[in-house]
Amino acid sequence: MVRALAANWRAHSGSGTGPEPGAFTISEDEEKFTFAMNPCGSGQRLWRMRRYGPDGYGVTDGAHDWSYGRTGFPLYCTHCSFMNEILPIRWIGYPVYPSDPPDDFDRDPCVWYWYKDPADIPDRFKDRYSESAP
Repeated sequence: MVRALAANWRAHSGSGTGPEPGAFTISEDEEKFTFAMNPCGSGQRLWRMRRYGPDGYGVTDGAHDWSYGRTGFPLYCTHCSFMNEILPIRWIGYPVYPSDPPDDFDRDPCVWYWYKDPADIPDRFKDRYSESAP
């Protein structure tokens, strides 16, 4: 799975070409692999290219659990909460790729985790979906 995710992020990164090319690192500890994208080659790259805003792509008007509790969160980036966390929690009881979006999209990495044992996934990743939880 880690190799497949690495291939996915390599494809999203545009192989380091073009404006604001995506980049990522992978680290491993006993319980998980951590993917730190800076920028993520999709939504965060679009943010850094200034594609969001009044004449561009939309952001959330309010804070929602699916926007990680944030107002002004890029709508494209909400697919990570739905596809990697909310829906897997409904279907199998835990998030598949829990993540921490960047605090500052212009500077901070977007971080995804792949836990070797789903039992090790911290409750914080499931608990933040109070409205969407099964």
